Amino acid sequence: MPGIFGYFDPNDLSSDRDNRVVEKMRDMLVYRKGCKSEPFFHKDGVHAGYCAPDYDAVDECTVEESGIICWFDGEFYNTREQCGGKSSAKTGQAVKELIIHAYKTDTLKDFLRGTDGYFSAVIYDSGQRLLKLLIDRFGFRHLFYTNYKKKFLWASEYKAFLAAPDFKIDVNRQSVDEFMKFGILCEDRTWLNGVQLLDPAAILTYDMKTGSVQAERYWSPDEISPFTFSGNTDFREYYEEWGRLFKLSVAKMTTGDERIGLTLSGGLDSRAILAAMPLSGDKINAVTLGGDKCDDVRFAAMAAKIKGANHQNFPLKVDGWFERACLGVWATDGALNVSSQLGIEHLSAISNMLGVSLNGIGGGRMQGGRVVGTSEHYEFDSIKNGTPGLQMIRRRMLRPGFRLDESFFKIRMPFFGNELYNFVTALRQNIKKRGSFYNGALLHNFAEYYKKIPWQQAGVSISLPPLLFQAGTIYKTALSRLKRKMRGMGLPIYDSKLYFNLSEIFSSDVNHKLMETILSDKKSLYPQYISGERFAASQARKGVNIEKTCRILTFEIFMRQLNDPMFRPNQLSD
Repeated sequence: MPGIFGYFDPNDLSSDRDNRVVEKMRDMLVYRKGCKSEPFFHKDGVHAGYCAPDYDAVDECTVEESGIICWFDGEFYNTREQCGGKSSAKTGQAVKELIIHAYKTDTLKDFLRGTDGYFSAVIYDSGQRLLKLLIDRFGFRHLFYTNYKKKFLWASEYKAFLAAPDFKIDVNRQSVDEFMKFGILCEDRTWLNGVQLLDPAAILTYDMKTGSVQAERYWSPDEISPFTFSGNTDFREYYEEWGRLFKLSVAKMTTGDERIGLTLSGGLDSRAILAAMPLSGDKINAVTLGGDKCDDVRFAAMAAKIKGANHQNFPLKVDGWFERACLGVWATDGALNVSSQLGIEHLSAISNMLGVSLNGIGGGRMQGGRVVGTSEHYEFDSIKNGTPGLQMIRRRMLRPGFRLDESFFKIRMPFFGNELYNFVTALRQNIKKRGSFYNGALLHNFAEYYKKIPWQQAGVSISLPPLLFQAGTIYKTALSRLKRKMRGMGLPIYDSKLYFNLSEIFSSDVNHKLMETILSDKKSLYPQYISGERFAASQARKGVNIEKTCRILTFEIFMRQLNDPMFRPNQLSD
């Protein structure tokens, strides 16, 4: 939650009074007690709706114009520019009217190409008998669909398809293999055959007369022309322009009377967002997950002090982790590994501090950080050189990690503002190599946040000369590995680089017993799809194959949730 959902069935002409399928679809998306729904729509075999958490607004009636209806999930950040200054609304009726107008005037592609935001939407043209599914240029606001038995279903989370009486659960073996290999679901695939994720920047058209599906892309990063640099280029001008665009992107996402905050770590990206926020310090709540002595908390506190922000850290809890992880798996359609299901216990408390959380996803790596590949490799959804591209990782693993959070507060990602993204993509890879451009831009624009405060990953400041910085990074990494090995031998060694030690989860008797029970159960489903003998959580308890154990658990938990309503988690209460 929040989300859009619906289906078309030419043989189902039921009305609001006797149709309960969309209501069940809505209920599948709700994880926190209390939600709001727009009125369900039922007409000519089309049944649809939208729901949102209590903190968000929904329209009291369906937006319809000349037989064209629109459902919308997400936010626009540049509606004022898109509608000539007539509105600044991010959501709701005004946004849906803009989409309908663009569709009616045959300018939908150009409109979406110029839209800054993360969204999905569905258009129903009752006259032409067409359904159109839309998504933002990065494909972050997920929208799933399936076309089977003359029916067409869509939803922000495909577990909602379970509400359809004859929906069949058919496991996609390629997805199982890829998840076990990479830890993520790849390209447009899901755990189920026939269920697909809408591609980035896509307009998908379903013809209700013929049952055919066609997709087209309205934008591609290939449209961005690279900059040309000479040997004596003064990069200070580019640093300045990067800073201007980044501040503009942050400003677009911090307007209005919303309670703005951010998740602040010891890394570079969230620190840049904090530095760029136009709000005064005491109006900013910064939240960090981790123990009091870990580097993330210490370095985040240093940055928060410069801004004058209210900073609070939340230590991660081992007790009760397994039950919370099951809820996280359900909320993400099994896309997020249980090893990443951390901090769920604090969502309610965090929501009391902020209503909008800015997140640094797409920071350093997109700007030219530790991992750099070809433009094709790191931008869109293809597997090159045997590994998923970075943009696929963001879209299929990192972004789903916010899905449960969005039941408590909104998530915004300043590094993916259109103008900033275009600028960074136009920089050649050799310019961004090893983070040289990104580090230079950060030091140029926000020196006080980076000159002395170390980077958590490196253990030293990015202001150091390259050789010293590299030496410090190697030393910090080697020391961290040594400490982890010593801790695995039972020695009471603390590694400040880790904000949480995953092995502690498996050391808990309660968590271990629950995991072992699932993996050793003769009714477990995973041995049918994952080669090898039955897996034992005791291996992970000894520090062996922790990641493999987590991937198997993720698959097994979600399969049980799909097949058995009794295994689905309860809603969270405040």
